[in-house]
This record gives sequence, C-alpha cells and structure tokens, in this order.
Amino acid sequence: MAPRHLVPSTHDLTYAVVAGLGWGMLLTMQAEPLLASGDLVALGGEPVTSALYWQVARAPSTLLEGLTEVLAAARRELVQG
Repeated sequence: MAPRHLVPSTHDLTYAVVAGLGWGMLLTMQAEPLLASGDLVALGGEPVTSALYWQVARAPSTLLEGLTEVLAAARRELVQG
C-alpha cells in the first residue's frame, strides 16, 4: 500500500504541502501569501471555482447546527464566484 498521511483540516493540508509531503488544492486566502513569499509554487492552470450548496433537514440536529455555522463562516471568509 502506498504511504498515506492524515491531514484533518485545510490548515494542516497547507502545512503538509509547504513541508513537501505532496501537492494539494489550497484555499486562495491560504495560498496567496505563501505563493508571494516563494514557499509555494503554482502548478499552473486556471483557478478552480465551484458553487457550493447546503441543504439542512427541518428535524433538529446539534451536528447539523454546527455544520451550518461552518457554512456561515465560509460564506463570510471565502471568495464568492
């Protein structure tokens, strides 16, 4: 089996890529400063954008409420295309 690494967050993925563990598709707000400093090298190609949609059941769920808070943070912080 090929070697694998667990990277549980986008921040950890960014650290792993900078450390040379592999390549990855990073969030623009995480990649831009590292590209400017030379810590990352763009592999080329156009940026990838995709609309994201969230559906929530009407039944109460603590887990879904937490994930919905994550969505709200993403809407505030991520570039909307």
